[in-house]
Amino acid sequence: MLLVQYFKHTLHVGLLWSIMTPHMGWATPQTMHVIEDKFECLEQIQDALAHEGLESSELIVGIDFTLSNRQQGRQTFSGRNLHRLSGRYQNPYQAALKIIAQSLQEYDDDQVYPVYRFGDSLTRHHSVLPLTNDMPEDGYQGFEQVEQAYVTAAQQLQLAGQTSFVPIIHQAMEIVRSRREGDHYPYHILLILTDGAVNHEVAQNIDAVVQASDYPLSIIVVGVGDGPWDKMIEFDDNIPKRAFDNLQFLNLHDHVRSLDDLTAEDEEDFAVAALQELPEQYAKIKQLDLMNARRHDTSASASASASQSAPREAQPAKKFKKPLWLKKLFKKQPKA
Repeated sequence: MLLVQYFKHTLHVGLLWSIMTPHMGWATPQTMHVIEDKFECLEQIQDALAHEGLESSELIVGIDFTLSNRQQGRQTFSGRNLHRLSGRYQNPYQAALKIIAQSLQEYDDDQVYPVYRFGDSLTRHHSVLPLTNDMPEDGYQGFEQVEQAYVTAAQQLQLAGQTSFVPIIHQAMEIVRSRREGDHYPYHILLILTDGAVNHEVAQNIDAVVQASDYPLSIIVVGVGDGPWDKMIEFDDNIPKRAFDNLQFLNLHDHVRSLDDLTAEDEEDFAVAALQELPEQYAKIKQLDLMNARRHDTSASASASASQSAPREAQPAKKFKKPLWLKKLFKKQPKA
């Protein structure tokens, strides 16, 4: 769950923002324009991206190997583990990854895909690792290598841990910084495939999404499995103080009727939903000049200077003390 049960029936997430805003310096959700869905087919999205001048992008992928994948296919995957492999059909992770990668293929010049895993017995909620130990430094060359690597990982990895997007978002930001070309950051898309909502360190996950909005980085989160997904829908649209609406969430099973018999219509419907916000996100990234790496140089320099010059007494004397109900809200969940 994204938020614990204390607020499930009594408080809307908007109340949380209004209470926390004065103490944490967060803006209200109204300060950020939420992108509305408006495209009906892939051709419209491609035309819109061309209109905005998108010529290339880089895809980064994070795949969820948390323990709940064993149970989350009861309704949507005939009771099977969501990572189960078969020669007769694709599992939800394979289907979602293939459809989105193929839809973005024409914008990826080098066809190199860095793919990471989180939630397994080694990474859990605190880190990411390459999908397989033999992933080249820059990523897998071509989607066939990605598919092969996923099959290897699904056969070998031990599911564990809770769900946190913090490590994969931080990894994506680091990749953007590492691919700096002079004063320019290339545009990147982070695809996160997950079987559940964030249920570990919610505040840190919110902060990671806010930080990512200062980079030329779009985040697509695809939910696979049974859900429920209401908390992820809130997570999509109700994160305040972002530079722009940088995250799109969708549920694979709202668009794919059967993984055993995946049709071309299903694939396009899902691709349209997944890429729906990219044109406006890219336009906003250009408007905010987020691909200009010098902005970050100036910001980092100013931050370091302020930190060094600030007198000791000017620093906050103590942190905001959370009331009991707020401590319960962000209380760590027991390990799975």
